[in-house]
Amino acid sequence: MKSRFLALCLAFSSCVLVAQIEEYVIWDADRDAKAVLPSGDSKGLEQAPGNKPGLALKAVYPKFDGKVEWPAVRWRAPFITSLDIRDWDYFVFQAYNPLPEKVDLGVFINGKGKFNEHLLLQPNAWNHIAVPFKDWRDRLGDNITHFDLFMTRPDKTYTIHFKKIALKRGAMPPDRLLKNAKYTIADFENELPKTFERNAVEVQLDREWSATGTSSAKLTYATSQDSGSPWPSYQFMANADNILGLDWRAFASLEFTTFNPTTNMIPLKVYIADVYGKIITQECFLSPGQVNTWTIPLDKNNLELAAMRQVDFYLSNPGEQYSFSIDNICLKAKSSEELNEWLQASQRIKGEVENLTPEFKNKYMNELDQKVQNLKNAMEALKNNNITAGQLQQITTAADDIDFWHKTHSRELDFAKIASQTARNYPDCKVGLAFADSMTKVMIQDLPLTNVAFAPKATLELARNEYESIQLVALGFDEPHEISVQVSELKNGNAVLATDYKTVSLVGHVKTEKPPYKAEYQGWWPDPLLHFQKQATVKPGEAVAFWLRFKTAENQVPGDYQGTIIVRQDGNVVAQIPLVVTVWDFLIPTKSQLDVCMDFRNHIRQVWGNDLTNERYNEILVDAVDLFADYKIDHDNIYRVLPQDPQKLQLPIDLLKRQVEQGVLRSFNMFYLATPRNCDKPDDPRVQQVIDRAINCLNYWVPILEKEGLLKYAYVYCYDEIPKQLFPVMEKVCKAIKEKFPNMPISTTAYDHSFGTDSELADAIDVFTPLTARYDEHIAQKAREQGRKVDWYICIGPHNPHANWFVEYAAIEARLLMGMMTAKYRPDGFLYYAITRWPLNKGPITEGPYTNWNPASFQTANGDGSIFCAGPEGVIPTIRAENFRDGLEDYAYFLELENRIKKLDQDKQDTAKEALQVPKELVENLATYSRDPALLRQFRRKLAQAILQAK
Repeated sequence: MKSRFLALCLAFSSCVLVAQIEEYVIWDADRDAKAVLPSGDSKGLEQAPGNKPGLALKAVYPKFDGKVEWPAVRWRAPFITSLDIRDWDYFVFQAYNPLPEKVDLGVFINGKGKFNEHLLLQPNAWNHIAVPFKDWRDRLGDNITHFDLFMTRPDKTYTIHFKKIALKRGAMPPDRLLKNAKYTIADFENELPKTFERNAVEVQLDREWSATGTSSAKLTYATSQDSGSPWPSYQFMANADNILGLDWRAFASLEFTTFNPTTNMIPLKVYIADVYGKIITQECFLSPGQVNTWTIPLDKNNLELAAMRQVDFYLSNPGEQYSFSIDNICLKAKSSEELNEWLQASQRIKGEVENLTPEFKNKYMNELDQKVQNLKNAMEALKNNNITAGQLQQITTAADDIDFWHKTHSRELDFAKIASQTARNYPDCKVGLAFADSMTKVMIQDLPLTNVAFAPKATLELARNEYESIQLVALGFDEPHEISVQVSELKNGNAVLATDYKTVSLVGHVKTEKPPYKAEYQGWWPDPLLHFQKQATVKPGEAVAFWLRFKTAENQVPGDYQGTIIVRQDGNVVAQIPLVVTVWDFLIPTKSQLDVCMDFRNHIRQVWGNDLTNERYNEILVDAVDLFADYKIDHDNIYRVLPQDPQKLQLPIDLLKRQVEQGVLRSFNMFYLATPRNCDKPDDPRVQQVIDRAINCLNYWVPILEKEGLLKYAYVYCYDEIPKQLFPVMEKVCKAIKEKFPNMPISTTAYDHSFGTDSELADAIDVFTPLTARYDEHIAQKAREQGRKVDWYICIGPHNPHANWFVEYAAIEARLLMGMMTAKYRPDGFLYYAITRWPLNKGPITEGPYTNWNPASFQTANGDGSIFCAGPEGVIPTIRAENFRDGLEDYAYFLELENRIKKLDQDKQDTAKEALQVPKELVENLATYSRDPALLRQFRRKLAQAILQAK
């Protein structure tokens, strides 16, 4: 139920789905002679590609060169004359993508407010895009000044063709009956539908075979070599006559029937996409001579069913011509039981409101009660066998109305529910009190309080020598109150949790602006943890979080430690909440169990002042190094400059030895090894110059490091993210180093996606480090068999759905990446290019919850290269750093269980190994995973129990 305003836009001719559509054409290449491109390069109007008749505007988006971040095609007067879009449902346009890969394109509309949406253009095809306005219509208002079709920092030059731009609205004919609970898209009786696009596919009526009726459609797919298209397809999309911006919430599946008259199996694939770029793909292998009826479930977890866009029947790179017939493409309605789930959901929402205190119940119940009654009335149609399209639309509209009401009131309802529960348990408390997991970001303003709830007591579970945290949240109502939080002594019989092993920090917030990736919200996001501030004024409407962190000693007595969380309001104790911390009887190692290569950017004088004394400077530096060690991060610099004079290499010997003594150092980079990017020939004199400089440096430092006991930790990082064209140069440089220093590991993020298994770098590199999105566990295993390691890394990419830790991304992603994803895919290490990149900050954070910290670190990417911030006295952690460490500790659970299993009798090993399987519900793959902290807690508990039993 994504949007309030979407309508079912289906209608019928005699046999084909055709919507009743109203259209206002803003711009048409065949009608309008010019458009304005303020950035990028317009090549003007030319014959439309892709067998499209008429003209199209050719636009070239240049590769990002550090200057123009959002090249755009912009339309304004005379094409826009104070448009009022409030009565329209969709912004639609036609765009041709000539490339063999998908292309990210953004839509920006400027009016009284701003509208911004990203979508993916399908390859080698005309894309007919219908973007729903949702609740943006009222915000944009009645005066649109311009709209852009833009790209964000293109990684290369892209050419896109535009044909037509319009506003549309439409509705389903109310009297159309659903036959056998099915809604026919096409039955191919007597004519071919105009609502389908053909991409390297010939289509004709087949009167020799049909599933029902007298005819079907015969589809003949050309080979990719003949057509030039890697994915020839028969596409049902939005076009001039139809909006496939359909509301499919009332439908359970897409169905169709095929007949393969040939003697070969045909590998048909079906691609279904919504307007937001979410997709499902299903393979349908058409057996020779067989008739098959296919049912594809419409998984609401993968698709926004309220805003569907496209269905493709396609083949992948066909090497031969294929031909088959298709018939009866339809949507099957949900059963009465499934539709009744909407009513049950509305009753649950109503029940939540009924449980509120009278003050809040009276505020919300009348409005909600009427909406629930509307849905009940609409559901009466299910008692009839012959439900009409209009009646089905009434059900979805009424359900959507409740859903929209619930979402827009979600934060208010969360506040009211927590306030009611707090008042019953702590009558003197004038703020709401709730708890949130450490994997949850509690939004101080505006957004719903996801996974924030009242609880009569707080609980935590952890092993010995482990960190774990929980958040106490104070919600403001009628007037401001000063709130402070304290944790009492925690006792387990005579054993106690040491005082310095429990800390309270106010959660600070940073204000974000538009990033180069999709973010649901721009505004105040929780991130830095302010250990220097344990109280805050909680104002009406705010949700202020306090971070409660606990650590156990290596020799901590296992068992349940009990105490209280003490909440003071304006200086007076108003709540004492029971707290139980359970300590499991196994140990988490202090040192990271995964190689972690990260980069400390030294902004100490920039942030704390150029007038710092050397003594104070060194205090801040040493404290920072010790803090990083607490988070299992080595003091490192992966871009350490390789100087001409080896003596000028800035290796922090004393700090590295300090980390060895603390038992935390795993590795450090000696220097960054690379030739200039424009040096692409091995015989370039600069290549030998770099080799000589590197060997001289190693000749000087290797004996020193060996004497200091540091050599075994050293490695060389080289050739950051270079393309294949530079591999011959890289090979020469690295082999020269390996010849002189065969035991010195060399690591790279060069774009060798074979990890040395099929490239000239096989004998030159010890550790390959691909982006997580390019990690292939099978190729990685082959590389390991050949003696190399394969790490992985993240940076400004990848974006969601892959895990990353931008400020706006879910906190759990950092923990999953370092924990459960690492356990499942087993990279040998993790690399991250910076942890303290603070280019825009000239002073430390001094107070919260609203801070002065600018989170933009790499251009406008928030938190990229920066998982620590600056406090008044030194470096401070963030929620993301906490989850980074928690993930490494989760990974340690796996390794502990694996080690214990090896010592078990064979008959007990199989049972114990079952606990090592990361459930698909938690991590299916690197782009599909749960963001529910409860699932992770549940599986972590299962691991702990298996460890305790494996003795």
